[in-house]
Amino acid sequence: MKELFFEEKAAGDFGAVYMILVFAIVALALVLVVKPMYQNAAKTIPKEISKP
Repeated sequence: MKELFFEEKAAGDFGAVYMILVFAIVALALVLVVKPMYQNAAKTIPKEISKP
């Protein structure tokens, strides 16, 4: 009986680990997409300000 309980708990833990893994991948993808956008904006703003 104990073996069944541990198998079910392991399956539940895998679900939590899977969700954390998916969240980490999404967060990494957002950083990789958004960071270059801000870097380009930081280069563009001084150019726009200095235009007559």
